[in-house]
Amino acid sequence: ATTENVSYVTDVSGLYENLNLNVIYAGYTIARQYTDKNTSSLAVEASDGKRLLIVKLDIKNTSRETLQVDMLNQNYQYSLHTDTDVVEPMLTMLDDDFTVYTGKLKAGASRKTVILFEIPKEAEKPLNYTLEVSNGTSSNMIAIP
Repeated sequence: ATTENVSYVTDVSGLYENLNLNVIYAGYTIARQYTDKNTSSLAVEASDGKRLLIVKLDIKNTSRETLQVDMLNQNYQYSLHTDTDVVEPMLTMLDDDFTVYTGKLKAGASRKTVILFEIPKEAEKPLNYTLEVSNGTSSNMIAIP
């Protein structure tokens, strides 16, 4: 994939307009495991030789009504482009995993969500990765520095 004519964004809300959601990239962390703060019983651990790349997304209901958000039944794809690979997100049952997020969001309310990827243990900053977010017809690129 060539990155010459790619414009990077942090706001991918345009891809979610039909859902009345603002979706903003809010940074990332690298860790051996991740625990959802809302359900501390659930933890995701990286495989041997891997680390978790925890991409943070802030989502916000832009409508004037309570939304029933159901990302499971949407046609969104997320892929992480590294120097050597294209990585699909991990499938988790975390309450705050955006790829499978379901729940009510009150009008104007925001929620912090994540997308988890496994990356090589030796990966270190700057990563120079790209997160591609696609809704089936168009896509946006988020730089993961």
